Amino acid sequence: MITTAPMAAACMASANAPPNSVVHFSRADTEPVRAVGDFIARTGGRLRLFFLPAYAPDLNPDEWVNQNLKARVAREAVADEQGLTAAMHSGMHRLQKRPDSIRAFFADPHLSYISP
Repeated sequence: MITTAPMAAACMASANAPPNSVVHFSRADTEPVRAVGDFIARTGGRLRLFFLPAYAPDLNPDEWVNQNLKARVAREAVADEQGLTAAMHSGMHRLQKRPDSIRAFFADPHLSYISP
């Protein structure tokens, strides 16, 4: 379970983010979201809050990263848990080094709500 303090801390860390940065939550737990919403309201528009439906993987950029990793790992010959771990780490490292790949996810019309 995510509590208010970690969510607020994540938003505060995001306060140094570029203008129009996005924070998104599902409506699962309203108390932490209310605290985060209050914090975001005090950022003067630097952060924007979007509420996603309970299940909307096509609207969640995290799921686009997961989908990319799963597709990459599926193409590799993984024999055991150690191989799977190595393949996942390799895929994450590749995405870290290729921010253009991450930006490309946001070009999809499903994620247009995030664009400034």
